[in-house]
Amino acid sequence: MKKIIIVVIISLILLIIGFVFISKLSQKEKLTDLSAADSLKVWVEILTPQAFELDAKNGRTVRELQTGDELSTGAMIETSKEGFINLYFSDSSVLRVSGNTKFILENSYFDSSSGKLNVKVNLLLGRVWSKILSLATPDSSWEVETSNAVATVRGTAFGMEYASGKSSVIGSENKIEVAVLDPSTKKAIKDAIVVIEPDKQVDINNEDVEKIKAGEKLLEIRAVSAETKKEEWIVKSKAEDEKINEIIEKLKKRGLK
Repeated sequence: MKKIIIVVIISLILLIIGFVFISKLSQKEKLTDLSAADSLKVWVEILTPQAFELDAKNGRTVRELQTGDELSTGAMIETSKEGFINLYFSDSSVLRVSGNTKFILENSYFDSSSGKLNVKVNLLLGRVWSKILSLATPDSSWEVETSNAVATVRGTAFGMEYASGKSSVIGSENKIEVAVLDPSTKKAIKDAIVVIEPDKQVDINNEDVEKIKAGEKLLEIRAVSAETKKEEWIVKSKAEDEKINEIIEKLKKRGLK
């Protein structure tokens, strides 16, 4: 009798192990079947609290964000007065978000098989700093847009600020293409596109847009002032960028891409 009971118990244990193994295998196959773009998301690092995900329809708080949280396309994010966060993308590019900032992550597509990356950020208020490592394919793109301007880049770093109808784009690494947007059509105004280089800045005010459309005013590129360079969000962002650049140089010296 005891032998029969032991055999039954062993049989049940083997059945349970087999079921768990098949379940794990099934889950693995499901994960493998997912496309690279579907399985990869943007994740958050909280450097200084607080940051919140909002409902894009009514502006109500959905959750307070914690380090490691993932964001999907369409997410609306807002930081507190002292908040400072990083958003990490699938190719290791970073969006640094300062305090009192609100934006919508309109696009965050990445295909690991081709390296194609498409990111679009709609900056509603505040300051963001983009550190793009390299856009690997010709159809890759990284854009930060406000109500009256859009900055488009490939592999570079730059800051963008928007408040009270004024957009400012600050160059840090390589070149940035900046276009004036028609607020009514959200399309770039013809002949109102400039390219700025490191330590250069361009400002776009709502009251100047109609003059720019009529050809009565040109975009003015100017040097970033010493006072602006000392602003905390710029100093902090550049310091973080330098850490990334140092790592990249070390990898290059080791013969790695």
